[in-house]
Amino acid sequence: MNRESIYSQQWSMTANYGNEKAVMSLVVATLEKQLQRVQWLAHVDDVRTVLAEACINGIEYGDGTPIKVSLHIHPHQFELEVINGVNSRQELSQQQASVDQLWQQENPRGWGLLLIRQLCDQMEYGYCQEGFYIRMRFLIKGEKYGAKFACDDETAGQSMDY
Repeated sequence: MNRESIYSQQWSMTANYGNEKAVMSLVVATLEKQLQRVQWLAHVDDVRTVLAEACINGIEYGDGTPIKVSLHIHPHQFELEVINGVNSRQELSQQQASVDQLWQQENPRGWGLLLIRQLCDQMEYGYCQEGFYIRMRFLIKGEKYGAKFACDDETAGQSMDY
């Protein structure tokens, strides 16, 4: 698979509740303009939900650092990436608790990553040089794609601050 994007754009938002709504609107508008395909529209509510969850995760755990949101459109898929500037590397498990396990906890946390994983075709999270990231992939036309993400991918495109 060619990792080259046919379109990329990046936004930066301050870590304040409500800013995720503006970024969600911009990403959805960009997808509508760039793809102009009916096939991706089945993902519109999922895109809004995962972006909101990932941005709110950054607001809650990002220690007030700005949050970067990137969109990369490829021929058969598009990727969303949300990065907050937290560099304190907490122990992370790529294997999330099940819904049953979360319900049994006295103070259940971790619903956001579970929800994101269920709504996108592929999700990865962890730490890279810029901080904590969540990458989400949505397939267009049901294409299968199994390559791994590289943490040091460079973001091309425009940048807008909010």
